[in-house]
Amino acid sequence: MKKTASSFWSSLWQLFFPPLCYSCGRVLQHYENTLCLQCEISLTESHFAPDKPNPMQQRLAEHVPVEFATALFLFYPQGKIEQLLYQLKYKGQEKLSAYFGCWAARELPPTLFRQCTAVIPMPLHTKRQRKRGYNQVQGFAEKWATDLGIPLRNDVVWRKKNTRQLASGKVKNRWEEVQDAFVLYPITEMSDNHWLLVDDVMTSGASLCACAKTLLQIPRSKISIVTIAYRK
Repeated sequence: MKKTASSFWSSLWQLFFPPLCYSCGRVLQHYENTLCLQCEISLTESHFAPDKPNPMQQRLAEHVPVEFATALFLFYPQGKIEQLLYQLKYKGQEKLSAYFGCWAARELPPTLFRQCTAVIPMPLHTKRQRKRGYNQVQGFAEKWATDLGIPLRNDVVWRKKNTRQLASGKVKNRWEEVQDAFVLYPITEMSDNHWLLVDDVMTSGASLCACAKTLLQIPRSKISIVTIAYRK
């Protein structure tokens, strides 16, 4: 009886408040989730092979040794990915994080990333996370960690420096801004790990490299990096 009543109210809610596409605002069909098919098709995938040289891997390798590196999408100013990431970070649309995590689980080679031992979301400073209410890559990391069957770790590295918004264009030297921004938690045994560090978008790579270098202070560590988007 309770299940029937719950189903009735759920159907009634969807009748008056149907789910809308996060990109174009069109009413979603029963076979669509988060984005309509038309918007999904229009997303510009990077097609970077994570285990072969690609522009993202090459830029990162100038500063830090990486095993694998890739991004799901290419980021263009005023494009759909920019619009979606803006909603994710600043408009409370946390559901998009898990949506991109499902995309990663579906599109990226699982056998390759199962070599990793743990997924680490790029940490936010506590002040910024408190203001936003969540870490925008947490859902992305959780979905993917579950699919890979490896743990998600939020207790390895933390952001001690509340850096200015690097994407705003107001920071003249991104690399100086993130210098000494990350430190390791005092955990007794963390050696021999292959960390999979994930973030929303790579622009200069300054934050990713700073965090990766901190993780590489752990004995016999390896690093792979995946982002939702890559900005040329």
